[in-house]
Amino acid sequence: MRRYILTGTPGAGKTSIVRRLEVLGHAVVEEAATDIIALDQVEGIAEP
Repeated sequence: MRRYILTGTPGAGKTSIVRRLEVLGHAVVEEAATDIIALDQVEGIAEP
């Protein structure tokens, strides 16, 4: 099975590509960094 990693700057379209691949039936794995940073900020950690 081939696996790919999408990288790029914010706003480059990574999420859009992942969503489209998902709609087409491909398995995708979400990155967790954004969720972890948001959780830390809610808990008062300014720079996780």
